Amino acid sequence: MAKLHITEFSNLQNAVGVGHAQESAQLPMLPPVAQQVVTFTTTTQSAALNASTRFVRLIADADCHIEVGANPTATTSSMKLIAGAPEYFGVNAGQKIAAVTAA
Repeated sequence: MAKLHITEFSNLQNAVGVGHAQESAQLPMLPPVAQQVVTFTTTTQSAALNASTRFVRLIADADCHIEVGANPTATTSSMKLIAGAPEYFGVNAGQKIAAVTAA
């Protein structure tokens, strides 16, 4: 069975580079608000996201499709995630994330 790792964040930190780069980036503040793992083959929902969660980091150990909402059902036409590639998304507190194995 595949797993989707969900890390929940509430705040961003502005980081400024040093030396020649002097570039800035917005990075998630650690520690995370919450973390959960969803084990799936058929469409499976996460628990509701924390009340203070504003964005998530998702990483799956197998290609999958995801859907986000109050009562989501992931299908093979939902947004695809590639295994091992972390992705960040803005979300609303209380939403759930559903995942299904990619066809």
